Amino acid sequence: MEANNNWLKKAIAQGFMMLAALNLKGRPASADLTAVAELWLGILSGRSWQPEQDGIRIQAAFRAIAASSSEWPNPADLIKHLPPPEIRMVPRLEKKHQPTEYGKAQSAELKKIVGRLKNAPCMNRDWIHGPRHRSVDECQRIYAERQKGKEMNDWKNLNDELPCIGWICDVLLPDGTIIENVEAVEVDDDNAFMPEVGFKKYPEATHFRKSK
Repeated sequence: MEANNNWLKKAIAQGFMMLAALNLKGRPASADLTAVAELWLGILSGRSWQPEQDGIRIQAAFRAIAASSSEWPNPADLIKHLPPPEIRMVPRLEKKHQPTEYGKAQSAELKKIVGRLKNAPCMNRDWIHGPRHRSVDECQRIYAERQKGKEMNDWKNLNDELPCIGWICDVLLPDGTIIENVEAVEVDDDNAFMPEVGFKKYPEATHFRKSK
């Protein structure tokens, strides 16, 4: 323990010699300086020190006391005058990591796996959400198709449903022609038990939708 504190003992002795030469108020007698130094050593040994830099800090504290005090200090005064410890910056490593052959092989294998997953459903989300970006023309085409589908939903098949007499309807002919604003009327059919409703001028019509 004593060997480990030799640097501290030496620093205290050098500081005492400087302060003794100043003959400060409360200076211990020459015969007592050794005992006082031993007392300081015992008190200061209880602290955590770094001999490489704290020896210089202790000497700086003694010089600060000598320059600013007219009375003999105590260990607490020395601690108050200690300058902050020097912060040593760790030099930046300039060398870049050099991958090993094993690391290169693992990286290549990982790239192959990612390449195989790129077209997998879990990676290709277009089938769920559709493309992330669409052009104006594509948006117009999609809207037109939806409107067309919506319009087709408005058409009623004459084989499944009949209009009411007096309805003004659009009728769809087998060749795809649409005739607008045709009135639904009672149509004579000798084979029917109940009177039929249809479009007298267009008996070949297959579908209708109410327009008014």
